[in-house]
Amino acid sequence: MNDTVPNQHALLSKMSHWGVHLAIILVVLSTIFGLELRKEMKMAETIGFALDDSWIHAAIAKNFVSGNGFAVNPGKNLPVSTSPAWTLCMALPYWVTHDPIKAGLMAAFFCRFIANLLLYWLVRKMTGQSLIALFSAICLNLSPIALWGFASGMEIPLVMMAILLLLVLYYLFEPDSAVRKYGVPVALVLCALSRPELFVMVPLVFVDTWFYHMRQRTPEARRKAWTILVTEVIVFGVAISPYFAFNLITSGHLLPTTFYAKTSVRDVGLSGALASKDIGRIKTVFTDHSIREVVAVFSLFMKQNLVGFLLLPVGTLFFVGAVTDKISRRGWFLPLPR
Repeated sequence: MNDTVPNQHALLSKMSHWGVHLAIILVVLSTIFGLELRKEMKMAETIGFALDDSWIHAAIAKNFVSGNGFAVNPGKNLPVSTSPAWTLCMALPYWVTHDPIKAGLMAAFFCRFIANLLLYWLVRKMTGQSLIALFSAICLNLSPIALWGFASGMEIPLVMMAILLLLVLYYLFEPDSAVRKYGVPVALVLCALSRPELFVMVPLVFVDTWFYHMRQRTPEARRKAWTILVTEVIVFGVAISPYFAFNLITSGHLLPTTFYAKTSVRDVGLSGALASKDIGRIKTVFTDHSIREVVAVFSLFMKQNLVGFLLLPVGTLFFVGAVTDKISRRGWFLPLPR
């Protein structure tokens, strides 16, 4: 009985501590959101979406909620959404508000808030430092890309949330746990349906999980490696199958029509280079194009958030030093040095 009271006090103190941090995150996020909307009102005298892709998401969400199919034109199902998960995220608030702008903003705020909580949880658990976790969550909202995506009507907030969910499930749970076997494949599906480029993470995660068990070099570990790999592949396959089935039934292709428009009609990206069978173009995609994309991101950060850009290497070194040992016991999906 005497031990119970101190434990209860410790739990209440910890919950109060978390509550304060949660409130700070919510206040900071709300303030940044408000400032972004105020800036938009000042520049455009109205709140809206600048990109046609945002309105495509909104149109599909409206038709879906209205019972007119997953389509831009009512009753004509077609896989034109590059981010079906984001379209569905917009559909729920649209069902409540019947306003595409409000629906997009509400979906963005919710996804950003969950992303903040996931990052806070991940950093706090991996470093043991709640203040560092709070600082990380706040900094997440100051990224130029995140700031632009907040009120854009695009899927950036969902992409952030999906990737952080995957990292939380992957690194905060044991490799042979049920969460890793069933939760991680579902998180991979969410990532892939948020942005098609994130399909690249699927083989990386599966191979890393398999290699983690195989490196233990015991017959039992090797059997476990194959069992877990097969389980994860099956769960992922079952969860992603409606996406491929919808694409195949409505368009005759496994991927959205926008993918083929970019790779076939516009002839861009790796798929376009592979289709051309031009070795020079393929090399360019892996070298010149990749370098230009990285340089563009760094240039954006330097122009829009110089302080954050200068703190980036410091934060990276701290994070690597604090979590490398823990990551080595959970997997190497993040390529950190031993």
